[in-house]
Amino acid sequence: MQAVSGRLFALAVAVLLAGSLAFPQESKPIVAANAGLVEASSVTPEAFPIYVNWLNKNGKAPIAYMVEKAKQHQVVFLGEYHMKSDFLQLLNRAIPELYRAAGVRVIALEVCNAEDDQKLTKLVNGSSYDRALALEIARSENWEIWGYKDYWDILEAAWRLNHSLPKKAERMRVIGVDKRMDFQLDSLWRSKLLTDEALIEKAKNQPDIYKRDDWMVQAIEDGIIRPGLKGVVLIGMNHSFTKYAQPSVKEGKLTKTWARTANVLHQKYGDKIFQIAAHGEQMRPEVADPSYKGTGPVLPDLIEKIMAARGNQPVGFDVEGSPFARLRDSDSYYFRWQPEVSLADVNQGLIFLKPMKDLASTPWVDGFISEEMFKKSKVYYETTYQRKFNNAKEVDDFFKAALATP
Repeated sequence: MQAVSGRLFALAVAVLLAGSLAFPQESKPIVAANAGLVEASSVTPEAFPIYVNWLNKNGKAPIAYMVEKAKQHQVVFLGEYHMKSDFLQLLNRAIPELYRAAGVRVIALEVCNAEDDQKLTKLVNGSSYDRALALEIARSENWEIWGYKDYWDILEAAWRLNHSLPKKAERMRVIGVDKRMDFQLDSLWRSKLLTDEALIEKAKNQPDIYKRDDWMVQAIEDGIIRPGLKGVVLIGMNHSFTKYAQPSVKEGKLTKTWARTANVLHQKYGDKIFQIAAHGEQMRPEVADPSYKGTGPVLPDLIEKIMAARGNQPVGFDVEGSPFARLRDSDSYYFRWQPEVSLADVNQGLIFLKPMKDLASTPWVDGFISEEMFKKSKVYYETTYQRKFNNAKEVDDFFKAALATP
C-alpha cells in the first residue's frame, strides 16, 4: 500500500506542476531578499536558540496570524501541499474569524471551477446544506478523483457561517479559480495512450492546460480584486509564490524563470497580494533534472529541528525580517539553480502545525466514485494506478485505503 500512497502523492505533484515545466512564462529577475545567505545544511544546533527566541517573541497562533495578514492585504494566498488534512482543517476553523475580524468576503478554491460559481453561491446561501449539490460540485473537479473530504468541508464551513449571520449581513462567497476541462483525458492524450480518434480530437480541442495560471489570475481578478473585496485563496504551493519565479531547467542548467498565479498578481498589484505557505516537503531537484544525484532537500528537516526545540508549538510567522529569511537549500528544486534565492523569496509567511510525519491525510468521501464516473474513467484509473478495477466501489475503496495508510 506504500506504493499506492506514493502514486497518490505523485498525482498531487502533477497537479502542482500542471502547466509549468513544459511551457514556462518569462518573469522579472529575482532579487535576493537578503545578503549573506545561509545554506540550511550548515546550520548547527548551537544556532537554534536564535530562531527559537525570535519565534517566541514574534510568532503567532496560526489562525491569529492568518487573520492578521488578511487584515493587512487584499488577497492572501494559502499555499498548500495537497491532501494534508491539518492545514485544510485550519482554514475551516478560521473562516468565521476571517469574516468577522479581517473582512474577508471571498474564499477562492483551486479545486473548484469558475463555471460552478453559481452553484457554489446557491450552496453556501441555502436555507439548509444541500449535500447532493455539494457532491455534484466536488465530482466536477477536473481530475474527477478529488474525493478528499476536508476540501469539501470548506463549503459547509462557509454555509455554516452564512447561516449564522443576520439576515441583511453580507455573505461569504466561495468561488472557483480553475477552468473546466478533463484532466484525465488530457493526461492520457499527452501520454499517447488514446487510440479512439474521437477522444483524441476532443482532447486536442480542450482548453490548454499549460495556461492554467493565466485563467486562475483572471478568476481572482474578476472575483476578488476588481470588485474591491478581500479574499483568501487556497491553492497548490507552486501557484502561490508571490516574489519567486520557478526555474525551467534543461540539461541541468537554468534556461529561464516563469511566474505562477500569485507571482503574476504580485507583480501587478504589489503588497495587495500576500502568501502564507504551509510547512511541508519541498520538491527534489530531479523533478527538473533527472541527472541529479544529491541528498534532496534538507531545509524542511532543519525547520522541524528548530520547531522541536520549542516543543513543536504550532506557529505562524513572517519569513521576511526573521532569522529564517536568509536560509536556502541547494538540494531543493526551489533553490538549486537560483543561487541568489533565499527562503524569504520563496515564502513570505509560513505556518507550522506539526512535523511532516505527523500530518494526517484528508479522509475520503465514501461513495465518491459513481458508476457513471467509473464507466467514463476506467481506462484512466487502470493506467494510472496499474491495476484492474471491476466497479466504482473498488476504485472508491482503493483511494480510501491509500489515504488511510501512513
